[in-house]
Amino acid sequence: MSMDTRRSGQWYIPGSDDANAQHAATFTLTREFNALVNTDPAKGTDLLSRMFSPTSAKPQIWAPLHLEYGVNTTFGDGCFMNFNYVILDIAAITIGANTIFGCLEDRNGSGVVSSW
Repeated sequence: MSMDTRRSGQWYIPGSDDANAQHAATFTLTREFNALVNTDPAKGTDLLSRMFSPTSAKPQIWAPLHLEYGVNTTFGDGCFMNFNYVILDIAAITIGANTIFGCLEDRNGSGVVSSW
């Protein structure tokens, strides 16, 4: 069953070739993203753009991230996700502009609340 078929409201049958291929691609990209450990913003942004819906803005996310499909998730502009988020997007997920998940508090007095 294709991702488009699932989005159309038809029954989801796990384990289809399409779902397995999407899982494998997303797991590979997520593993690469998490391995950066927030040290290469340009590479991280490139990986995020390949993980999420083509119509999605590119969120600011601190690794680790755990993602099921990715292509069913769309972010608005200006979103931030702190460490260790899990997104299970078997269905469409839309996160509105300027949404913040997690704390942006400057806990160490450095004045820096985001590295990206």
